[in-house]
Amino acid sequence: MPARLPFRNHGPDTRVRQFLVSVGPVLGLVAALVVLVPTVFWRGTDSVFTTPKVTLLAAGVLGVLGMRIFVSVRSAEVRRLPLCLTVAQLLLLVTLGLSALASPTPSIAMTGAGVRHSGVLTWWLYMALFSCVVSAMVGRRTRALQGAFMVSAAGVVVYGLMQAEGVDPFDWAVSLSTGIGVQSTLGNPNFSSAFLALCLPFAVAFLFARTTDALPRVVSAVLVGLIMVMEGHLSSTQGDVGVALSLVVAGIWLAGRPQGSRLRAALLVVPLVLLVLAVPTVLRGPGSVAWPPVVALSALWGLAVVKVGGKPGGAEVAPGRLCRALR
Repeated sequence: MPARLPFRNHGPDTRVRQFLVSVGPVLGLVAALVVLVPTVFWRGTDSVFTTPKVTLLAAGVLGVLGMRIFVSVRSAEVRRLPLCLTVAQLLLLVTLGLSALASPTPSIAMTGAGVRHSGVLTWWLYMALFSCVVSAMVGRRTRALQGAFMVSAAGVVVYGLMQAEGVDPFDWAVSLSTGIGVQSTLGNPNFSSAFLALCLPFAVAFLFARTTDALPRVVSAVLVGLIMVMEGHLSSTQGDVGVALSLVVAGIWLAGRPQGSRLRAALLVVPLVLLVLAVPTVLRGPGSVAWPPVVALSALWGLAVVKVGGKPGGAEVAPGRLCRALR
């Protein structure tokens, strides 16, 4: 039998396969949904943004559910949710179904009014996705989901900046809810702002995690700055309130620092605090702040965090811990 070549177990293909195995097919498909659903739209439909997203969400959730069943059958292992989550989901499922039946318009209650598609069926999709994700996260790497949220946020930010700079290849009507033209890939400033606010804690956790290499941490710092720029352009109260969640992540990182270096580490949290406080006040409104200076300053901030945080491998708040806490 011929001997194995020494480089076969250390090449990039091997590392990719090992990463995919550690993530698992269910979380891999969920990560793809996290990237695609917020960023995809199709101008050939009546509802340019909502209909493609809901269609993709429904197909993706059914795919995740089918993949989860296949994995369970193949491994002969059924992972059940904790009893408290199971009871809560069953109560919510039954309550939603009864409310739809009691509605004067049951069909609209099931599908959702107008073009929002936020009816009972959509809520049931969310519940099915939640069950699959929680059961699939046991013993799996969760950083793929964190990276998916960051990639998706980058897509929303890039297209939003194109609109803000007047280089959007498409023509859109001004939003009726806020009166501004920056809506990004979700078609509504409030939706885009809320989604970026949800992604911001993941980017902050990635920045402050010593388990991450230096360059990705600097890139995540730039993403944090650009998200805050977009929050200013979008001018949504939902985003202004939601970005405060990132301060919780920074506080966890600060609490995990050695006592002798906490003062120096606290100085690294100051730029994030200033951005969170400035967006609802000083930086609010279209054209409120230019993004190139923010990119430069955010990169310097990321370098400073890397310098103080040290090399990867130290005992810090790993990104996966945030995912496990948020599930």
